[in-house]
Amino acid sequence: MDELENIFTNRPIVAQLISDAQEMVIQTDDGDGNHLTHDEQIEIARESSQ
Repeated sequence: MDELENIFTNRPIVAQLISDAQEMVIQTDDGDGNHLTHDEQIEIARESSQ
């Protein structure tokens, strides 16, 4: 039952995190035409959001 309560008490935090994630810039290439992996895209998005 604690897990269910946590879901509802953390709702504002979860909503904010989802909103922040949707605003992150996703870069799919390195500027030279080379495709970035998903991990590389995530790292670039994290760096640009700081």
